[in-house]
Amino acid sequence: MKNIPYIAAILAACGAAFFSFSLSGKFKSVQQSRLDTIAERQQTTAKADSLKTKLEDLKAALAAIALKKEEAMQKLDMLQATGASAQRDIDGLEVTLKSQEQDFAELNKAKEELGRIMSGLGEDVTIDTIGDKINELNENIKTHQAKLQEFETL
Repeated sequence: MKNIPYIAAILAACGAAFFSFSLSGKFKSVQQSRLDTIAERQQTTAKADSLKTKLEDLKAALAAIALKKEEAMQKLDMLQATGASAQRDIDGLEVTLKSQEQDFAELNKAKEELGRIMSGLGEDVTIDTIGDKINELNENIKTHQAKLQEFETL
């Protein structure tokens, strides 16, 4: 009977070893699961940080593109305004051209009429020599007036 407490102690030690070994296996699986979860969380966090960085980069790129778009729109508006201004200038020049064409036509009519009048003065009279011819006629008029005054005083 002296062996009974020893046997009971051995059985208790064996039972404790069995339960300890059994719980050790369960602890290892729970610990492995916890380590897997921690690793997965770290990967997810790293992936989220990476995506956050990419998102910030994309937002910056979008802002830059929006700025370039705004600049392009301003340039387009400026070019359209310049085009409209150029069109107004063209319209004004066309009106001026039509007016000048009418003036030119009137000058040609006056030139033709002057040519008809000058043809009565002689064939040696042209537009270039009309000034000399007028001076000559003025001299003749003065001379004739002087003679007329002489005759009147006589």
